[in-house]
Amino acid sequence: MRGKTDTKGFTIIECVIAMVLVVVGFMAIFSLLTVCIRTEVISRELSAANSLARLKMEELKNSPRSSGGSLTSDATNYFDNPTFRYTRRWQISADSMGSQTVVVLMTPNSSGVILPEVRLTTRMN
Repeated sequence: MRGKTDTKGFTIIECVIAMVLVVVGFMAIFSLLTVCIRTEVISRELSAANSLARLKMEELKNSPRSSGGSLTSDATNYFDNPTFRYTRRWQISADSMGSQTVVVLMTPNSSGVILPEVRLTTRMN
């Protein structure tokens, strides 16, 4: 006569399958976390660049302005580096209505990190 076999517990195969599923789940969570952290860093840098562009716009609004500048190259007195990540350039041009169009452009310095450009344009009297 054979005795009853004890079927309580898991087999090795069931344990391996469960471990694989847990590892796959953790890998998905970790990849999601890295994407979230990267997005948060880009968002923080974009917010800082936007604030710096607005500060320059306010500074230009409250000071005497002369036409000039370039958004593609560093023109004397029309660019600065407020942070190591961005170069800030501005261009002032007279328009037909007797006012001036002012453009402030924040350009990322590093090519390794994907950072967006920030461009603000306004018309001033």
